[in-house]
Amino acid sequence: MHTVISGSGQFHTNEFDPTKPNRKLKPYLKIGLNEIRMLVDKPMSTKKSMAKWIIPSDYPSRNYKEQAKSGRYLFLWADLDKEPRHLIYIKGVLDIIVGGDFEIYTTSSATTDNPKSRILIPLANPLSPSDWLSCQQNLNKLLSQHGITPDKANERYGQLCYLPNRGQYYDSTYRRENVFFNPMIKWDNYDPLNLSTECTEGYRGVQKSTDVIVTGGGVVRPHIPPDCCPKEEGQRNKCLFTFGRYLKQLHPEADFEFLRPIVLEWHNHFIEVIGTKSFSETWTDFRRGWAAIKVPYGQGIESIVNSIDFGIPIPQTFMDMGYGAKEFKLLLICHQLQLIHGEEPFFLSARKAEEFINYHFTGTAKMLNSLVADGFLILISKGDKVKASRYKYIWKNFIEKRDYASEKTL
Repeated sequence: MHTVISGSGQFHTNEFDPTKPNRKLKPYLKIGLNEIRMLVDKPMSTKKSMAKWIIPSDYPSRNYKEQAKSGRYLFLWADLDKEPRHLIYIKGVLDIIVGGDFEIYTTSSATTDNPKSRILIPLANPLSPSDWLSCQQNLNKLLSQHGITPDKANERYGQLCYLPNRGQYYDSTYRRENVFFNPMIKWDNYDPLNLSTECTEGYRGVQKSTDVIVTGGGVVRPHIPPDCCPKEEGQRNKCLFTFGRYLKQLHPEADFEFLRPIVLEWHNHFIEVIGTKSFSETWTDFRRGWAAIKVPYGQGIESIVNSIDFGIPIPQTFMDMGYGAKEFKLLLICHQLQLIHGEEPFFLSARKAEEFINYHFTGTAKMLNSLVADGFLILISKGDKVKASRYKYIWKNFIEKRDYASEKTL
């Protein structure tokens, strides 16, 4: 549970250093939450050069750039060595801003009069490097608001967090109820929707500072996509569905009990903007839209197109009909969109398609019309300035079995 990489001593590394050829490389260790709790209760007592540490990620590297690219973070943490507060006070603050499990323990250099300490907060779900960094920054800000000054080195992707190591003085406290913290949803004084500057610009009650947005509820981390945020009446349904896709990306297995308070927060935040004041309507529309989501946010047409193998040979029958490479590329895009949408039609505009086949708009529109006329696609509904056209892919000569050479018909 919550297994992350660990090591013994500040020089523990499995990376080769060409300037020190005699140094032996050591594989990184692994440590889980239960073992960390045991150390909090019964700390080691050793020199710092031999002390155990963690990086709160399960990716085995001390390289900052590698962690920024591939890390999965399972803890938030803080190092409190400047004008440290007593552990009982810190625990009270964490009860407010976290409300879940945490570990607090003094460092090897702590004394009765100078109780330097560290905080470890196990997370409900792993965080990506960018989300983890934002949460670390927000943790530091919230601690500072409560008179606790953290060392901001904890915002580095590969920074070592030393585990309990008894010095002349040691103390610890904790909350262990197996209630793990989800900063995206449950953080007191933290907006569970991550409402962005674009979303809250001009919103009643919002005050802006240089680096954060401050509302009546506290600090807001700026990262929810702007297209989830209605700015005037008539945009509620579209933004609500996009917000559903965003939540589907973050929590693909979430049930409605989990989602309801998040959607309520979204509705209440934008109630001055949207025409629909009744949450029951928003909640009903969200539930209907949630069931219809085929592609989570961030997995839109760009990522779909990037996943296609465009090196597939063009079938001879396709070329015999007068088509070439650009038409075949367009056909493969349509097929992949259909696979994702199942039996439902997919949306595709000529403007968007032209970006992928590197062809001018009018020519791309004519290609789509020709593919419809020749029975590769069915036009379900024609697009306009607001909506893209809807199609169904129906050609089965070679796609279903991926038998491009023989082009067997099902």
